[in-house]
Amino acid sequence: MLKAVFDESIHADNAEVGGFVPKDDAEARIRDYLDAEGDGIADVWDIVERVPEALLDRDHRDGETHLRTTDRGQSEVFASGDDENAGGLEHRQLLRDSYVPLTRLGLCVDIVQQDGNGDLPDARATPEPMRDVDVKALSLAETRVVAENFAEDYPTLDRLTGGETVSVEAECETSTKPGQTIRNLAQAVDRGERCLFIARPDAARRVEGALSDPPLLAGGDPEGDRRFYNRRDLRIDGDRMLRPADAHNSVWRFDADREAYILSDSESRELATFDDVGAIYEDAKAYPEIEGDVDDPEAWRPVKQPVIPKRLFNDETPDRDDWNLVVLDPDKVATDLALRADGELTSLRRDRETAIEGDHPDPEDLDVSEGARALYDCLLAHGEAVTISEAVDLAAADGRECLDVSRRTISKRIDELADVGALVGGDYRQDAGTEYQVT
Repeated sequence: MLKAVFDESIHADNAEVGGFVPKDDAEARIRDYLDAEGDGIADVWDIVERVPEALLDRDHRDGETHLRTTDRGQSEVFASGDDENAGGLEHRQLLRDSYVPLTRLGLCVDIVQQDGNGDLPDARATPEPMRDVDVKALSLAETRVVAENFAEDYPTLDRLTGGETVSVEAECETSTKPGQTIRNLAQAVDRGERCLFIARPDAARRVEGALSDPPLLAGGDPEGDRRFYNRRDLRIDGDRMLRPADAHNSVWRFDADREAYILSDSESRELATFDDVGAIYEDAKAYPEIEGDVDDPEAWRPVKQPVIPKRLFNDETPDRDDWNLVVLDPDKVATDLALRADGELTSLRRDRETAIEGDHPDPEDLDVSEGARALYDCLLAHGEAVTISEAVDLAAADGRECLDVSRRTISKRIDELADVGALVGGDYRQDAGTEYQVT
């Protein structure tokens, strides 16, 4: 409920993010998010009335009720739980800062409540155009057609999601290490989802390096000698494996000539050798010492566990399409996102289909109401992208009775045209709202 009202403020014309929105405008989104059935609004508004005022503001103006998610209510929208996997302040702020631009891009973002196991993504994001598509009910041929149409109509969203729900991971410079980044990708792949990484500019360089230079390795060649990233202490049967205190760092590598996994320190002193990956996590006797057996804990340091792609990805190699990296720059406009690939940044903007002069459908061929056809005719004659307010002005100037120049009606007409592909949403203009372009 709170998320629906807040998201509506992001999408609404002439509304501040987190500001008041008319209840009639919010109803469809509330019903969608709650999966409420029925044509009446009584069921939805019964639920609205039960939401405490501390979370949801009500304001009656111009004969209509307006709703706003309060600051405390917004905290509920962004809540990810108290578990350590929910991340620290920097991590939570990154998720919060990316929420609005991702939503405006056309994604429905759900912050995930962490359960303590560390197996869940920070959030999940579903492309808005695909929320109502029941892929499981489609035949293979129908699924192919839906996928092809989605890729053609929404190339940006298709690049990021492939038309499906994706895992979202916030990667912070101070809290997320390369080994954790790789593990996050492995968990997404295991769930059958793409992974959408979100990062600030400095962290983004590290994330891209961990995932692609060389892929998933700290160094070396995937087919030859290679060095692995580390993460967390290595435990076997609950006991931590130990290395001498003077053996600085845990350096894990694979020696192709010896066909062995080797634990050494930063000065290349070998501490343990293993013939296969499984032994690293099972053969406690191969390590210099075991936590439960030492008399002088100060003489020892924990061994860090290696991040071995072969083990994490079950002997599979993740495809480059399995992940994308989006950069959020706090020093720029909050709506600015960029896709980072091969060290280059490409600005991300909401998809807009290119209008081709002379190739528009005839208004009379559109399966919409008479008023929507008349509005489409106006927009064709205008020839430029318009906001809802500008569409109202165009309709008023046209004078046709069937247009009905109330803002609410024009908004519904635009929705009708968008549903049949005659209009597509484009840029978001501050204080003016989303632009719509004829296709």
